[in-house]
Amino acid sequence: QVSQLVGLLSSGASVLVAFDYQPGSSGEMDAVAAAVVDHMMIQGASLALVSTVPMGPAVAEHFIQKVQWKHRYLSGQNYVNLGYIPGGVTGLLSFAESPVRTFPYTLDGQPAWGSGPLQGIHSLQDFSLVLVIVDDPQVAQLWVEQVGPRLGETPLAMVISARAEAMVR
Repeated sequence: QVSQLVGLLSSGASVLVAFDYQPGSSGEMDAVAAAVVDHMMIQGASLALVSTVPMGPAVAEHFIQKVQWKHRYLSGQNYVNLGYIPGGVTGLLSFAESPVRTFPYTLDGQPAWGSGPLQGIHSLQDFSLVLVIVDDPQVAQLWVEQVGPRLGETPLAMVISARAEAMVR
């Protein structure tokens, strides 16, 4: 189903990707997420990266630059790393209600919205897809409960660890 969603993305479609896993899980999570993100990059999607895990922004950057190096995605052109969403439930709810207010700047201090990969994006409903790469069932639940109802017609998909799969289902 996720492959079908990604296959429908047009070139330049904006996708929000949450890298919500710990560096210790990167062996498994990078492997399972690589095919999905590779497919998005082949489709020409523009990516916005976030994380509710403190090390998540670094994990995301490593993933884009090392795991998916062959696509040569450039920060500010093909993707933006918005950084860490602090505050658990409250932070994720704030982001879901107003991503522009929550993250006015990218991780490297540049204005995040209005140009580049986030041109024309004002709310989560403006994304073509929201993909959460997650190793913790409780974090997956937060995305479903706090973000899911605010997406409108935008699909929410997940790439989950084997450990979390049964709980998330």
